[in-house]
Amino acid sequence: MRNVMLSVSCALLFSAGPAAALGTHEFGFEGGSSFPTGSFSDAATTGYNLGAVYQFNLADRYGVGAEIKYNGWGASNDMNASAEALYGAGSRYSFSAWQYDAFGVFNLPIGGPFMRPYAKAGLGAYDPTVKLKSPSGVTLDRSSDFGVMAGLGLDYTLSPKVKVGFEAAYHRIKNSPDDFFSAGVRLIWPFTVGIGGE
Repeated sequence: MRNVMLSVSCALLFSAGPAAALGTHEFGFEGGSSFPTGSFSDAATTGYNLGAVYQFNLADRYGVGAEIKYNGWGASNDMNASAEALYGAGSRYSFSAWQYDAFGVFNLPIGGPFMRPYAKAGLGAYDPTVKLKSPSGVTLDRSSDFGVMAGLGLDYTLSPKVKVGFEAAYHRIKNSPDDFFSAGVRLIWPFTVGIGGE
């Protein structure tokens, strides 16, 4: 499923052909916090996320892109107490999820010449994983399914070649209780290619 989503993302990003080469491309890195929601918040504590993002701006208002992120969470005290009771002293749970998303962006018609607020929505593959570390070793329980995400963000232009931003998004994974909310900062490098590009 992961390979399928990566193929779909590549097709989405490059299917516009030569015309797409004249648009504005952006590449960047993101990092921040991930907050478990719903029943997942009973098992996991606030964690972190790290990833990379590519975006192609079709016009002033629209864009498409893809991102890869890793999310990690610790376990709640109750979960770790349960692990110790079942598997021995020092046993601990932890949780993680890779996400592979393709998304669309709508740049909101507010802000100023250096600020770009935007709304974002997409779908992709997620692989929520439960890790148990106990005296007898490490056990992984991994699954994979489709998920959807939606969020808001704000980019600020520091120079023609550098932007910084903040983004927050909600993630819903099909057939999994591991829904979460992510928030973080990002560092973006815009560039152009093709005729008249750099």
